[in-house]
Amino acid sequence: MYRHAALIAAILLLSTSGMARAVTLTVNTTDDSDDGICNTAHCSLREAMDDAAIGGLPATIVFNIPGSGPHRIRPTAALPILFNEVHIQGPGYASAPGIIIDGSLAGPGVSGIEFGSNSHNSTVENLALVNWSSAGLYISGSDDVSVAGCFLGTEDGITAAGNSRGIF
Repeated sequence: MYRHAALIAAILLLSTSGMARAVTLTVNTTDDSDDGICNTAHCSLREAMDDAAIGGLPATIVFNIPGSGPHRIRPTAALPILFNEVHIQGPGYASAPGIIIDGSLAGPGVSGIEFGSNSHNSTVENLALVNWSSAGLYISGSDDVSVAGCFLGTEDGITAAGNSRGIF
């Protein structure tokens, strides 16, 4: 059975009923697991991006990770490529982003967040993207992708934690 069957069924139901809406996914853990659909009990960044990539509806990914930040997320492989409109909104911050997406465990030739074709009008806000062996942010085949309030290659605006490229 396809592991996203319930999400796809819900999207199809909304689409056929004429009530299709954007989906909001809330990341609530720093772990890198992908054991199913995001839910209130567990939603990793990988799961949120995977869920956002299916169904073709606009999606918003927000963060509500317990405890004080900054919170470090360390993917152990490439994250899912986003192929539709997705807005990734890190929490606001006083001096440095509260969410650090650290590619130091992801392997060689891997980019951080990647927007593929048809991810027009997407946004990335208030994140630090560090230690990626390729680009921290990779935009391929899309236009109108906005980046605001992000730190690329530094966690705090001072200390280097370089990516091979910042934005490609």
